[in-house]
Amino acid sequence: MKYLKLFFAILLFSGFFKYSHAQNVELTSGDASILKGQPTIQVTFNYDKMKIGEFTEELYIKQKKSEFRKPADADKFIAKWKADFKDSHQPKFIEQFNFNTKKLKLQAVTDDETAKYTMIVNTDLIDPGFSGKGIARETFINLTVNIVESANPEDILASILVEKVVGVGETTVEMKDQQARITNAYGNAGLRLAKLLVRLCK
Repeated sequence: MKYLKLFFAILLFSGFFKYSHAQNVELTSGDASILKGQPTIQVTFNYDKMKIGEFTEELYIKQKKSEFRKPADADKFIAKWKADFKDSHQPKFIEQFNFNTKKLKLQAVTDDETAKYTMIVNTDLIDPGFSGKGIARETFINLTVNIVESANPEDILASILVEKVVGVGETTVEMKDQQARITNAYGNAGLRLAKLLVRLCK
């Protein structure tokens, strides 16, 4: 277990030098202007191929679990890690997306079966970063956002890369809270995606 922890730490630090933290949001294929005039867009979130740093989510959770002395504390962390996607990360993304698409009069929703288009938000990577003892590394996420016709979800009409979008703590407490930083990264991603769509739908 000692060697696993060392291996994990080395990969985390190597990741610091590997990733360029230039935030980038761009249309990589298709035509997003199809959303112009639409009142709503259905949004779904997918984590099937998500990596946490250099690791699969399964290995990341296994490693994190080994860091806690008390099993109850490990269970608490894991439960919060899993719950925060639905309870914090996704709502923050939608909130910031909707706040910044007011010019389009377009709102992302999760419960409108009549929406003509669906936005599939695929999380490709989460780098949780860290903050403590005078050393810090940015928290950031990579997403691939696919826009499809709700009735034909296999046909991708537009694809947008949301890359290396950073999440920072808005308070001293949040700065030290990994989950809060990840939530804010999702919010930042929603904001930047919305601004791109506003430009593309002029």
